[in-house]
Formats: sequence, C-alpha cells, structure tokens
Amino acid sequence: MSQAIQLSLDDWGRILIPDALRNRLGLKPGMTLVVEDAKQGGVQLRVQEESSALIEKDGLLVFAGELIGDVTNVVREERERRTQELIRRSGL
Repeated sequence: MSQAIQLSLDDWGRILIPDALRNRLGLKPGMTLVVEDAKQGGVQLRVQEESSALIEKDGLLVFAGELIGDVTNVVREERERRTQELIRRSGL
C-alpha cells in the first residue's frame, strides 16, 4: 500500500523529500524524477528510468552514448596497443 505525505514547495519551487522516504525508495542525489499529471488534478512523482550507454549488437556490447570529447587519440593508442599485443603473442 502506498503512503501519502504532505510536502511543501520552497521559494525556488523545490520540494524536500524526507530522509526516511528517500532511503526507503532508494533515491540518490543526481537521480532524475519526473512529475506527471495524475487523476483528479493531482501530480505523480516517479523515478526516470536510466538508460544504459551500452547496447548489445551482434552479441557484443557497443557504446551508444554521447561522446564528451575527441577520442581519436585514445582509439589510435588502443589499436596500437592491441596490435603490439597480437604481434607479441604470435612471436613475429
């Protein structure tokens, strides 16, 4: 059974969810909450589901997120490292 509590908006439009309720619901700083219209003029607050930046494609995990910088050098260095490792293992 759900529990109803009263919360107040502060001058900046924020609400404070008491520690006990945040802990019980597993709410953590930085989580996104969505406010939706509910029946009878109310609102419903729910946790936004997190989407993973990793997706499975052809049996492999592939990064499908947004890059936050230029990764050209990182990719080049990783390819070189892997190439050197293959050469070392093959004895060439």
